[in-house]
Amino acid sequence: MTPTTDSTAAVGTKTVTTTVFDLDMFDDVKLTKQVAIPPVPQTLEEALAAVGNDTEKLLRVIHEGLTADAVDTAKTTLEGFSIVSEDGTPGAIYTGNYADEDKGKLINGGILALAKIYGYDKSLSVEKKRALKAQAVEFMRSNPAMLESLKNSGATTAE
Repeated sequence: MTPTTDSTAAVGTKTVTTTVFDLDMFDDVKLTKQVAIPPVPQTLEEALAAVGNDTEKLLRVIHEGLTADAVDTAKTTLEGFSIVSEDGTPGAIYTGNYADEDKGKLINGGILALAKIYGYDKSLSVEKKRALKAQAVEFMRSNPAMLESLKNSGATTAE
């Protein structure tokens, strides 16, 4: 069975971005394009037809979807995540307090702003920049009002 005309129409688009190093400009160029999203198959026959009647390809697509779903589900809770050491190996289970993504961006922006007050500049050595950021972090940690505000407005305890 082949999909009907209505089921083969794209159900929308998705923006895809990538970055390439352009040899003419000798710089990174960010590229974007719209990709048509295929419709949701209503039957197994439609799904098989959508992959050119290639059973192995359909099974790979299903597995990729199941894998992506498992990863997305795992990210919904921090339960069971391990702390990764500097050498990349997993260590102890994470049980700390964390800020959500938006709060984390805000905190990192605050650290950078404080570091700039202390003299942080992109032209400095990596070690100097690291030291100035550490000084800003220490200021934030040693300020009870600031620390309590951060903990109460977006921090969450890992399960």
